[in-house]
Amino acid sequence: MSADIAHELRTPVTVMRGHLEAMMDGVYPIDTAHLAVAYDQVLHLACLVEELEAEIIILRDLEGQALRVRRGGNDRKWNELLRLLQDTPEMQSADHVQRKLVIFTEHRDTLNYLIERLTTLIGRPEAIVTIH
Repeated sequence: MSADIAHELRTPVTVMRGHLEAMMDGVYPIDTAHLAVAYDQVLHLACLVEELEAEIIILRDLEGQALRVRRGGNDRKWNELLRLLQDTPEMQSADHVQRKLVIFTEHRDTLNYLIERLTTLIGRPEAIVTIH
């Protein structure tokens, strides 16, 4: 995602820079047509910055919601995982040893959250192995 954002911002800057340098070096005449290209890129860049600001506001709101869920202790996904670990006979072997559980997650924040919760639940940090 950050590579896409960087590309989106870098492209109009590169176009503006190229046109301005070409005009300064005498490759392009300093005229309305060539200035308009640079100006259009400035407008495009301004729109991208506004969109980025709006996305940041949305992300801040989502972070706040996630923090409230985490602090509230009423996380439905965690509750389901906890139920699976504690109340499902298939999760224990015949001699009542907890079976291995593999959890796939895309987000490092989710992984860190689960490591913290599982370590607290199990009480043995060495029982949790992560691959990222």
